[in-house]
Amino acid sequence: MCKVSILVPIYKCENFVYKCADSLFSQTFEDVEFIFYDDCSPDRSVQVIESCSKKYPNRKDQVRIISGKYNVGVAAARNLLLAEANGEYIWYIDSDDWIEPNSITLLYHTAIASNADVVSFGFYCENKKRTTMRLFSYSSLEECLKDVISSNWGVVWRFFFRRTVATENNIMFSASYKGGEDYVFCAKFLLSSCAVSCVIKPLYHYVTYNTESLMSTKDFDSLRHQYEATLDVERILLKKNILKLYASDLNQRKLFIVKSFDCYFS
Repeated sequence: MCKVSILVPIYKCENFVYKCADSLFSQTFEDVEFIFYDDCSPDRSVQVIESCSKKYPNRKDQVRIISGKYNVGVAAARNLLLAEANGEYIWYIDSDDWIEPNSITLLYHTAIASNADVVSFGFYCENKKRTTMRLFSYSSLEECLKDVISSNWGVVWRFFFRRTVATENNIMFSASYKGGEDYVFCAKFLLSSCAVSCVIKPLYHYVTYNTESLMSTKDFDSLRHQYEATLDVERILLKKNILKLYASDLNQRKLFIVKSFDCYFS
């Protein structure tokens, strides 16, 4: 067992993944494993990662690249990565994004100091024309959950997770979703957690201009799945008899998706 597992699904990212891998391998944190899942990417993404790893011979035994036999999609790829992880904490990274120096050290030490099941942090949104920054601060787990349920960046790369919360509660990504699988995973994880901590600094660079990325695809099915994911979370809250507590947040999420449908059809 190691302290941290970095989990990266790989698909059509050869023009971006070197910067991603370099930001990972250059981290100062030592007790870490880097697991990449090649989801039958048709480009040179894997070769790019292997090339980058040669710069860091000290990381040789910490890097694993798992090659899938056929394309399974990002949700199933993340489940496979979770099954392979050995870390006390896990961090999902998208292969076209990158992280700030010393991010792993800061997140791990924050998690340990506060005994947190999940650590939230800020990020940079990288647009071709400009870079914007988003920061988050929560005084309680409930506040964090309300924020995520209302559709404020309920994405897995925005959180540093204690692995056993996911494995012991059978929290996985729904492979049937083409959109919204992050949202459901984050909601389930937070509902199963006992404590959240925050790093009020941007540690992640989220790239919005990779047109090859699965995350950039906004078609009718992805929007429909976003709505179905919302209904999935609604059913979970109802089952736990706490729907009333989060009803306004859930309605805000539904309104956001309805507006997205309006934009799609206009």
